[in-house]
Amino acid sequence: MNDLWGPTIDTVFAVGQDGSVFRYNGEFWTALTSPTTRTLNGVWGSSAGNIYAVGDSGTAVHFDGSEWSSVNVGVAVDLNDIMGVSANEIYVVGDSGLILTYTGSAWTTYYHAGHPDLFGIWASDWNSPMAVGENGTVLLKSTDSWLPLSSPSTFDLHAVEAEPDLGYCVVGDSGTVLFCRNDNWTIEEPETDANFRDVSMKLLGDVDVVGSGGILAHFNGFNWMTTQIVIGPDLSAIWGNWGTEGLVVGDQYPIMRLSHGSLTPIQSPAEFDLYGAFTPFTDDVYAVGENGVIRHYNGHHWSFMASGVTADLQAIWGTGSDNLYAVGPDGLVLHYDGVRWGELASGVSANLTSIWGLSDSSVYVVGQQGTIIRYDGADWSPATVGWNITLWGIGGFSDSSLLAVGALGALLHGHGSTWQADTAGYTNPMFDVHAFTSNLALAVGANGSIFKHDGVGWTKMTCPVSSWLYGVWGFKERKAFAVGIGGTILHFDGFNWTEMTSPTSERLLSVWGTDFDDVWAVGDFGTILHFSR
Repeated sequence: MNDLWGPTIDTVFAVGQDGSVFRYNGEFWTALTSPTTRTLNGVWGSSAGNIYAVGDSGTAVHFDGSEWSSVNVGVAVDLNDIMGVSANEIYVVGDSGLILTYTGSAWTTYYHAGHPDLFGIWASDWNSPMAVGENGTVLLKSTDSWLPLSSPSTFDLHAVEAEPDLGYCVVGDSGTVLFCRNDNWTIEEPETDANFRDVSMKLLGDVDVVGSGGILAHFNGFNWMTTQIVIGPDLSAIWGNWGTEGLVVGDQYPIMRLSHGSLTPIQSPAEFDLYGAFTPFTDDVYAVGENGVIRHYNGHHWSFMASGVTADLQAIWGTGSDNLYAVGPDGLVLHYDGVRWGELASGVSANLTSIWGLSDSSVYVVGQQGTIIRYDGADWSPATVGWNITLWGIGGFSDSSLLAVGALGALLHGHGSTWQADTAGYTNPMFDVHAFTSNLALAVGANGSIFKHDGVGWTKMTCPVSSWLYGVWGFKERKAFAVGIGGTILHFDGFNWTEMTSPTSERLLSVWGTDFDDVWAVGDFGTILHFSR
């Protein structure tokens, strides 16, 4: 995340890489649909219903309280920051000395002489707007022009803010902190050489600065206190302040909440547990999970999709990138048409746990209370199971060759709306099933349980581990994978299961692929693994 803005702590917006836009509701973050994939560097609004964000290659987007849309500002250089006085007076700074001004109806362009890259802007109704940039550049707005202000630094300056008590505060590389009041500069020494990226000021001299190496420096009006609040990632933005309420974000999605002098980590969307994965084609991968998170990989990078819900999504399946389904609690079914996700009325209220299908007119979903429902492309119809248990997995080869697994060792086979329980003498939960043909399917569950279905019945297979296994998928009869607790990954060659070296110890909950050398696994804490030869 690159920047933050919000009217209150329970309504904060963040922008960042690949056009990502998030909203914080005071408890957790959710992704919003963005009209761009270009990196967004700055965000500001006059209200929660009038927000602008700017980014690379002249990108600008606007939020009207309901959705984000693209804005043409008439330039192609990178835009680095945005700040306004009101909805009718907004300033944007960018590379090559660019300063954009919005008057409520049109954008005007100004390029400062020498064309220094500008990184930060501040504007308010009680002082003149100030822009800062490379090599110590400071510009002050005077009527219709921007005048250079001599600064005592030659380091790149990245952010500026102002309050009546202290005047302007400018921060930059190598621990640079400058106060400017009545054109007089004071150099501060926070005892760190971190490259500072953002500053937040409050009345009575409270100043907070964040930067490289996870550094947060706090000034109480008399002294500086420097703290490394995270190890490794750089911090890029701060909203609010140390003494009251605030948020800090940075690279690799570290997020900290500030509250009256204390720090609390906040789970970022990139750290939400992932419960289901699906890939219809190579370089087109989807993962769903905690708090309604949906992530997408396009062959180059992962991005976040706006689900429109905050419920945990348990599984995902589809026929292509314009026809995807995800399921969750209380009968929740989401559908993606290639543009946006929306809810489908499922006709049930049970928590739904797994989804699989043959086509867009033959989709099956299972869940708690023995729920099995089928979608024909228009309507959902229930099937009768007769068991009031949770079903965790669904799969098959055709409408007449269906399989489901669940609690109490449930192993079921079905033909359309008719289902029967198979007896395998097993009572521990089974979590997933994958069918290769009508005569071969694999199911996995607790304590390293793996069962094979031959079209007639189930037989237990020898497993090299006793770990709980949550997901199974295969490309061919002799190319299958299973994943589970502690980062367990197993491979089946058609004869035996063997344990593979895993790069994680996080619990893996789902596995899917397009080929033997294109397999994805997802799990706790946002874990995403890819296997290729």
